[in-house]
Amino acid sequence: MYFIKEDRNVSAFSEECIENKYFEFIPNKEDYILSYNVSWDEILTDVYQFVIGRETFMIPAGTYLFCGDEYGVTDWILSDEIIGRGIPVFTSNIDMNGWRSHVPQLVNTFPEKFYYPLTKNPIPVTNARGKMTLITSRVDQYHRLGQYDIASFFM
Repeated sequence: MYFIKEDRNVSAFSEECIENKYFEFIPNKEDYILSYNVSWDEILTDVYQFVIGRETFMIPAGTYLFCGDEYGVTDWILSDEIIGRGIPVFTSNIDMNGWRSHVPQLVNTFPEKFYYPLTKNPIPVTNARGKMTLITSRVDQYHRLGQYDIASFFM
């Protein structure tokens, strides 16, 4: 999992990420802004390696993913709960213009330490190649952002 920055992506598995800005979704603006946070969680947990579309992502357990289907039905579901259930996850290219839904395929699980900013706002993340993004959160956003449609998150 990599946080999206202006000039490069920064790994959530490296302590370097806590010194960098990252993009986050601000609900009342319905837009992504570059943020800096002084408070970060350091979490040791299982990490799931998923193939989503043609890309590989490493998503920590306990991370909510923005999920839904081509009919516009949306939900925020824990990464732990999508394993083997055929639940599609919304993805986008790195520019966030347009979206697709893909069913993640679990490839591997391993314990790892990662860092996540203390924010209630959704954060777009990418993989090591930086070709595709997912929208993640540390909290369930369904009741807070349930009134927002897919177009609010993808330009």
